[in-house]
Amino acid sequence: MTTLTGASLVWGSMTFYGDRSSDSVPVMSTLEGWDGLPSGRDGFANRPRGHGAFDDKVFADPRYVRVSGISVSAADRDALLVGLGATLTFDDELAPLTVTAAGRTLT
Repeated sequence: MTTLTGASLVWGSMTFYGDRSSDSVPVMSTLEGWDGLPSGRDGFANRPRGHGAFDDKVFADPRYVRVSGISVSAADRDALLVGLGATLTFDDELAPLTVTAAGRTLT
């Protein structure tokens, strides 16, 4: 887990902050899964009409980012849920995720 002071997470139109220093809402309590490297998948394809196999490309496994947070009031919670509903549009566009923490930015 990462220290969240000064951290931010931007997902679609939503921004989450790692501390309350700027009275920002919503605030992240935990952030997991963004800083480690996912494991790699490699494989081999059989050679047609031959012995052995071809090397396949190495692909990374999916990265799962888990965030928990707090809201200071019911109105803030309701605003958060409205914002998340707008971000979670199930169309062909994926909402970009950008995490800034510990002096690094990962998109």
